[in-house]
Amino acid sequence: MPSANAFVPTLRHQLAISAVGVALAGTPLPSQTLEPRAPAAAATRTLAGVVSSSGVAVGDANVFVLETLEGAMTGADGRFQFEVRTLGAFTLVVRRLGFREARVRVPEVGRDTLMVELGRGGLQLDAVHVQASRYSASDERGSTLTPLEVVTTPGTAGNVNRALQMLPGVQPADEGTGLFVRGGDYTETKVYIDGAELLAPVRLQRHLGTFVGTVDPFLLDGIVFSSGGFGARHGNALSGIAALRTLGRPERRAATVSAGLAAQSLSAAIPLGGTSGVRVAANRFDLRPMLWLNGSRQAYSSPPNGHDVSGALHRDYSATGRLKLFMIRQVSGLGLEVENGATSGRLASDTRAGLAVLTWMDAWGILEPSASVSRSTHRSAETLADFRLTTEYVLYRAAAELEAAVRPNVVFRAGTEIEELTARLTGVLARQGNADHAIIATQEPEARAGAFVEADILALGRLRLLPGLRADRSARPAASAVTVDPRFAASLALTERITLTSAWGVYHQRPDPLLYAEPLGDSTLAPARAAHVVVGGQLDAADGVPLARVELYRKQYGDLAGLTREYRTTAGGTGSAAGIDVFVRGLSLVGVTSRVTYSAVRSRRTDPNTGLVAASPFDVTHALAAVLERTWAGTWNSALAWRASTGRPITPVVHATRTEGTGGEAAWVPSYGAPFSERLPGSRRLDLTASRMYRAENGWQWVGYVALTNALDHPNVHDWRYSADYTERSPVRSLFTRSLYFGGSVTAIRPR
Repeated sequence: MPSANAFVPTLRHQLAISAVGVALAGTPLPSQTLEPRAPAAAATRTLAGVVSSSGVAVGDANVFVLETLEGAMTGADGRFQFEVRTLGAFTLVVRRLGFREARVRVPEVGRDTLMVELGRGGLQLDAVHVQASRYSASDERGSTLTPLEVVTTPGTAGNVNRALQMLPGVQPADEGTGLFVRGGDYTETKVYIDGAELLAPVRLQRHLGTFVGTVDPFLLDGIVFSSGGFGARHGNALSGIAALRTLGRPERRAATVSAGLAAQSLSAAIPLGGTSGVRVAANRFDLRPMLWLNGSRQAYSSPPNGHDVSGALHRDYSATGRLKLFMIRQVSGLGLEVENGATSGRLASDTRAGLAVLTWMDAWGILEPSASVSRSTHRSAETLADFRLTTEYVLYRAAAELEAAVRPNVVFRAGTEIEELTARLTGVLARQGNADHAIIATQEPEARAGAFVEADILALGRLRLLPGLRADRSARPAASAVTVDPRFAASLALTERITLTSAWGVYHQRPDPLLYAEPLGDSTLAPARAAHVVVGGQLDAADGVPLARVELYRKQYGDLAGLTREYRTTAGGTGSAAGIDVFVRGLSLVGVTSRVTYSAVRSRRTDPNTGLVAASPFDVTHALAAVLERTWAGTWNSALAWRASTGRPITPVVHATRTEGTGGEAAWVPSYGAPFSERLPGSRRLDLTASRMYRAENGWQWVGYVALTNALDHPNVHDWRYSADYTERSPVRSLFTRSLYFGGSVTAIRPR
């Protein structure tokens, strides 16, 4: 779901503080976990208690001692009792599918009758919680990125993808919101929301960068991002996975009205009885006021503008059964004057995207089934001078999964999915008079089916093993062969604070239908292939918060497809990517929290125009990002973010040949040098934010904020602009010029 305003600050900054009491209201935090300790000398002790959730007894819950795995199941009244053969303090674990795991530290001397409260949520094996290529920027276990972090990170403009770009392994290959992960293209990373895929179509025009799907972060209660080595449940992706989960059923009535320099929004959460609820949100943006205040180096004929509307219906039909329908519709557009060599004229873009997904989840004894059905749409219309290009995608998807906790330390998962993608591209070139010439017109529906099995095993209390296997089949005849992908991951807790991680796997991804559709495509394209190897280690603080993480990785590519400058498809490309990712967080002086990420990569692949293996277009060899944040007196919050990266590779124009155009006018045809043999200058940027919140006892909240992008106004270069005869070139300044933005919000929350 592209958004034309993705490169500027928006109204979402103003929700940074009020989100705690509004969008996250009723969302339980992940339970704190304790690492296992070696069992002490055996002794006998009787342990009894009651397990409940919101005052209701929870039956069939698995209650056991982490150190010895001794335990019992709760009865229908939620009660349990068993003998414990241990001496000294120990950790009691309570698990029930459909609920969050609970852990209680039982002292050596104390009461042996316990009351345990379970919160809603899925089962997780958290004794060894670290997985390869999953990075956590927050203090919460089990969460990779929180909505609050999305909006409080300076320079993200409240955009989920821009916040993910601050994590290790994501290269800043252009100024858009695409996720270029570990030397791969943005199309190799899939984004899911409640199990439905957000469409990111192939872009033939990239004058403003690669802008792809995103949603309002305050529609979400969690974001899990994997930069590689992910498990067998995810298919049809070569590089990365971003799984977004929308908020659950609201438990309190709340409403927020927000207004900023260039945007306005309204959201509401309404509980319906004790089992149902509704969430609605609407956003509108128009950058004219912001461009008037800050000025613009871009020649906009129609500044970025648009709106989105979303809603969710929730129904808890039993203690463990849940239904949720989430829908969103987004519209954005802009007009821009473009002049670069033979490419000049007015660029107009209009994008419309939608998503509807129905999800179901329940728990039956040791089984937890879930399913989803969805429809995703994406339509974009772009006009550049006399060329009009329209792309349309419609994706239907159904998926089902079954999870079984066969033992306290063993969980099996199996699932299947089926989807059908229809892609249509139409290109029209206007010539003399009113005669239009259709140069591209394709429509290619394609079905794909996949299935997987995997296990999640906790062995010896410190070793976590995740073996898996998946198979996929495309209905397209040229790629009808079944692909089989084995995958394996492991983590070993050497101590309570040091964990080693590793992952290996084979990954396949079908080509975009427009790459094999006639007349410009290649109908013989096979699914692209990548093999991942990841090894690393993590250091935690005493309370389990990650302090530092280092990972080494290598990817080997095969059967890559690409587009030439004439938009013709080439097949059989190869490539590789290898690098290191570093993540460090900690507490600095005077209460300033910090996190620093560094990524180094060497990415090479076949150039579609020459057939030579060269640096890939997204080979940003070094990228550094640092975020500093401080809260003052409990109501003020300030933060700064510093970004620095190597320039991306480009293929230079070395000379041009003069020819006669169809109307007798002069035309220049460029000749290119060695593929990606030059680089743009490196990029530097400092972003600042500050906000203040006032919370009244009657449930009202006020938030005000101000943001400054590229505070030092560093002259970053986005691209080169060539003269008409290609004899001269000049730098195109970054979209991120120095810009001031401000706004505020008012929230009303009904007390429980």
